Amino acid sequence: QSPVTVPAPGALSTAPPFPFLFAPIFAVLLPLQTNFEHQNMNALLLALLAGATWQLTLGSAVVAGVLIGTATALKAFPALLILYLAARRYWAAAIAATVSAFVLSVVVPLAVYGTTGFSQLAQDFWRLGNSGWPVRGNNQSLIAAIDRMTLGFSATVFEVDGVRVPGDAPTATMLFAALTVLLAAALVVILVTTRRRPTAIPCELAAVTVLAILLSPIAWDHYWTLMFPAFLILYDSRDERVLGRTGQVAFWAAAILTTGLSPLTLGRSGFNIARELSVYTIAALVIYGGLIAVCASHAKRALEGISQQRERAAASEPR
Repeated sequence: QSPVTVPAPGALSTAPPFPFLFAPIFAVLLPLQTNFEHQNMNALLLALLAGATWQLTLGSAVVAGVLIGTATALKAFPALLILYLAARRYWAAAIAATVSAFVLSVVVPLAVYGTTGFSQLAQDFWRLGNSGWPVRGNNQSLIAAIDRMTLGFSATVFEVDGVRVPGDAPTATMLFAALTVLLAAALVVILVTTRRRPTAIPCELAAVTVLAILLSPIAWDHYWTLMFPAFLILYDSRDERVLGRTGQVAFWAAAILTTGLSPLTLGRSGFNIARELSVYTIAALVIYGGLIAVCASHAKRALEGISQQRERAAASEPR
């Protein structure tokens, strides 16, 4: 009988890919279908972020940074990943990401459209970036979910439509700011209290990606395609050495909220009501909490492994 290989703390499972991959794919099946229906770029963003995670884990910091910078140029919210790279002192990756995002967002448009065309693009980008958030159910961002909650379900369905800004929703804005601080603080605690380890990169990058989507003013339901790595890690956390049954419950709860509640299972009107109730946002909060717990668990196991190695080394020393 061949020996059993125990994965390093933070490493993904070496179990057979089915259902290890099938279950997380099921979890994002509806957002993935919606992504292709709307011909959006989330599949490309997923490939860029997955490639960046792989390259950073292997030690190719510059390549990882270029991939994250490219993702940031395509969609603004991956910029939060650059802050993560700086916080973890992956300086080469952070610089490469910043430079590549600048080149693709500023230098290339200047070369293609000239100063006049670029100026118009910059004005349009600034106007759109400060235009607020759509309150309708398609938008599953945290601020939109809080706004719908404070407005009341009947108001969001029958009375309020269009785009709102902080001045229109002071209560929602204050609640959003407070919750943002709490969510960010949970991640900061992990980054401050744990050592930088290659095996921690997948979990930490997945957590930052989920947080970036939640904090974006606009997060259409097909953005949840980018949750695939997070679902993969959460599914693997069912291991008793990580989260055990808690991880299993968290995974399936988030999967049901993301894909299980669909036009196929609820009908179109029922699905619209579910989106008004922000089920995707709730799923993302569950996933984020699970990832923070997984990151903390892996860090604890890594520290225990270091302590055991030191104890063995001390015991082997001649007296």
